[in-house]
Amino acid sequence: MKDTKDIKINGEKFTIKKIPLGKYGELVMAFEKLPNTLKEVFAGEDGNLTDIDTQTIIEKAPLLLFQLNQDVLKLISVASGIELKKLSEDIGLDEGLDIIYAILEVNNVGLIIEKVKNLKKVLPKTLVGMMKA
Repeated sequence: MKDTKDIKINGEKFTIKKIPLGKYGELVMAFEKLPNTLKEVFAGEDGNLTDIDTQTIIEKAPLLLFQLNQDVLKLISVASGIELKKLSEDIGLDEGLDIIYAILEVNNVGLIIEKVKNLKKVLPKTLVGMMKA
């Protein structure tokens, strides 16, 4: 698997690179914001989540889409190295999906998911063994 992938958008070349381990913290922080965004949008005046019905979703949809859009753009920016301003002003949805696909491909996300699943199986056994020692 290549460590980079070049994509061309609106005549401009972007090189999507593997995300270095040191950058994953920033990526996790951007990803971690998503649940808070949902809570912010659907929280009542007391700060607690309200019952979410169809009417509430319809009323809050514009704010939710705006907030999630900002969070998703931040994730793409961190993962791709493309400036947030460029993503939000110059890149269309179809091109954004090309960028996401390149990020997933270069970083071999399918293999990472499989390895994490295997790690979940092995890690508890290893920790139990360590505690008994």
